[in-house]
Amino acid sequence: MKITTRQLKKLIIEETNRALYEIDAATAAASPDSDASLMYAAIKGLGTDPVEIGKVLTKRSKDIQGLYAEFAALLAVKEEEGDLVNWLADDGMDQEAAIVDFVVNGRLPGSSIRT
Repeated sequence: MKITTRQLKKLIIEETNRALYEIDAATAAASPDSDASLMYAAIKGLGTDPVEIGKVLTKRSKDIQGLYAEFAALLAVKEEEGDLVNWLADDGMDQEAAIVDFVVNGRLPGSSIRT
């Protein structure tokens, strides 16, 4: 497949913009004041802070998918595995994990069936 110089330039610009967007998203998620960082701090380590988790989920109730994506970006920056659903479930926050899972993945609690 041959491409023209113009197509190559366009491709380079698109890829550069995509990479810069991903860097900006990861940097924003890693900010100590971000909701993703607050959620991470409430879950990470010994002792879960259910009050802080509830505050963040309530604040972001209309944008759970955005919070999920920001948390994923933060985990990538910190080189951690899993996702927000896993992290919540692993810390015993099953109801919160089920809510996030339903909103993001369309799965009903306790089921692998998507709606």
